[in-house]
Amino acid sequence: MITGTRIRTAGESDFAGLLELAAEVEHWFGPMVAEPGFHRALRTHLGRSTALVAETADGALVGGLLFAPAADSPGPGPSPGPGSAPVPGPAAVPGPDGARGPAVPVDRPSPDRESAEGPVHHVDWLVISERARGTGVGRALLARALERFAPAPATVEVITFGADHPGAVTSGARVFYERLGFTPGPAADPGPEGGSRQLYRLRRTG
Repeated sequence: MITGTRIRTAGESDFAGLLELAAEVEHWFGPMVAEPGFHRALRTHLGRSTALVAETADGALVGGLLFAPAADSPGPGPSPGPGSAPVPGPAAVPGPDGARGPAVPVDRPSPDRESAEGPVHHVDWLVISERARGTGVGRALLARALERFAPAPATVEVITFGADHPGAVTSGARVFYERLGFTPGPAADPGPEGGSRQLYRLRRTG
């Protein structure tokens, strides 16, 4: 990572910085910064303390992550945008350590859903600034989220590009998750731009 970068819980004062990070990837996934639903999703995570940021020594945000622990995950029902995920727009993980990989709206399980490997959690949004891509910030954010919110045994899910999506190779998102132990699952609903999406799962057994 960039020297002096630290991972911490995001607060309301980070709202503007998270929108700035979103602005860096809108050209890939469409509007987020001006979307009321995306604003609501950010504020929900900030209020629950389920948002993490990567901050440099000079106070600049270079990464952000929104995580939905099983106990906080909303059940099926309407939400801004298609599906019922709390983040109506795509999530992005730009850079070689998690290139722009979208997590798009999906129908959420009920909060008490559990798999054979424990409760099911969700990565709702993960984005890295251009200056920090390829430095390990994405890996560090996800590692902190798993440590804090998803102790084993647990299953963690994220939606990313389908294998046939034009951005699947270019973005590096699938490779990022696979290197961290995620495995491909079933197809998910198409993204806002009509491209394919796929569920990835990580089984945490200890």
